[in-house]
Amino acid sequence: MSKHAYLIIAHHQFELLCKLLTLIDDVRNDIFIHIDGKADHVPYQKIEESVGRSKLYFTSRTRVKWGGYSQIKSEIILLKAATKQQHYDYYHLLSGADLPLVNQDKIHNFFDLNQGMEFVQFQKSKISEIKKRRVKYFYLFQEHLKKKAGILAHFQEVSLRLQELLRINRISNTNIEFQMGSNWFSITDNFAKLIVANEKMINETFRYTKCCDEIFIQTILVNSSFKNYIYERQFSDSLTANQRFIHWSDIGPQDLTMKDLDQMYRSGCLFARKFNLEKDRQVVTEIESRCMTD
Repeated sequence: MSKHAYLIIAHHQFELLCKLLTLIDDVRNDIFIHIDGKADHVPYQKIEESVGRSKLYFTSRTRVKWGGYSQIKSEIILLKAATKQQHYDYYHLLSGADLPLVNQDKIHNFFDLNQGMEFVQFQKSKISEIKKRRVKYFYLFQEHLKKKAGILAHFQEVSLRLQELLRINRISNTNIEFQMGSNWFSITDNFAKLIVANEKMINETFRYTKCCDEIFIQTILVNSSFKNYIYERQFSDSLTANQRFIHWSDIGPQDLTMKDLDQMYRSGCLFARKFNLEKDRQVVTEIESRCMTD
């Protein structure tokens, strides 16, 4: 029997998180949850009651800020907790606002058939120079920025301009090949352990960067022998490369609704993100029904 670890990053929508847990609750799965350190009134009892067959683990918590190194840190916390627990055939990173599109039999069958492949998505064959700026310069205030532009955002912009004038390039002396794609993944035990083993390098390379949760996994992968086991090697921003259906817009991933349902299932993906019960509860109910009656 193959064993999978679900790694979940959650910060709100705990009712939706409970629905996700119910759909992945299976003796073949263990579940690890990182709850944002900023989250208050976490319904731990309801979360625990959503799981009856899987083993459920809550990790230590860190305060996660969009675009900051704390996003990477939360993933490392989850990977360290899971790899320390036991061997898993696959580790699936999800957010608390994601859902599977099919039942666990189909998910396990799919990964059994593709055993050893790494489901990590890449945007392009080569990272653009604009995107490489995320790791090229020091983003000293990223962990402290507010949603609305404030004084720290101004200081950071001034800092970046000064770094450009002074020709600062924090990656000029490295031979690392940087790459980029979706931060959500399904990876093997050996690759998960390689990431954990490289924690020091990850910290030195990606601390004080911006949005590098979309860079560090891809970078480690293409600089290792595991690049030979990438599921889709076209590097074409494919949804099926990591088996996540995401509806992107210019401002980021959009909340999925009933209008997206047919496209979700036509995509062939195993998971979808993201959902919002306040915006469209019906689509969540429909997916629950399909997963339970498959």
